Amino acid sequence: MKNFIAISFVVLLSACAGDTRPQYRYEPDSQTVESGITPQVYSIAATRAVNKFLDGTKVVYEQKPAPTLYIKEVVKEDDTLPDGFYYAGKVTGDIIEASKSYRIVNNINEASYYLDVWVSRSAPDAHDLTYALVLMTADGQELGTWQETLKRLKNDDHSWW
Repeated sequence: MKNFIAISFVVLLSACAGDTRPQYRYEPDSQTVESGITPQVYSIAATRAVNKFLDGTKVVYEQKPAPTLYIKEVVKEDDTLPDGFYYAGKVTGDIIEASKSYRIVNNINEASYYLDVWVSRSAPDAHDLTYALVLMTADGQELGTWQETLKRLKNDDHSWW
């Protein structure tokens, strides 16, 4: 609940500052409550995967000027995962944009590279979550994959690590 309040406060502040990007709004459904996977869990996995991606593509983005990158919509590969991964997509774009390593473009035809993003789990009833990024060249050649898997701990607070 504290995280939700903090995120809501940040969203409110950014709205007051004239931020015109779509705003994050969390409304849990029964599937989210049952599984324990909230948008915050997706964003933890996204943050870790993006950091691996940036560390692993230093050779690519050290080019001058910075290469252009198109980030595709997040694909949910497992229908049993609750919604909420859209926030992870926003976090992915925000971190990459803030790093100034790539110039984010809104049209795939203007990009030198594009990033496929997907979320899944190892099995339909598994208590894990995988967030993966695949960097592709404009002509479709795969340059690498970076992923982060979080597992739900079996303790009283059901933390994710």
